[in-house]
Amino acid sequence: MEIRTDAIGKRFLHGWVIRNFSHTFLENNVYGISGRNGTGKSTLLRLLSGLLSTSTGSITYIQDS
Repeated sequence: MEIRTDAIGKRFLHGWVIRNFSHTFLENNVYGISGRNGTGKSTLLRLLSGLLSTSTGSITYIQDS
């Protein structure tokens, strides 16, 4: 599976947590997410898993046949 993010962003009442994030996550690769508290790490994972919807941009899931 491949996950592509195109300029995704997430905004809550207090402001933007993630803004203009684009990346392609490839199958069989290992990724690490680091950052200080409140910088959007958990929000990014919730967006990628479909538990949250994006405020801007799109996420595409491509399943290999």
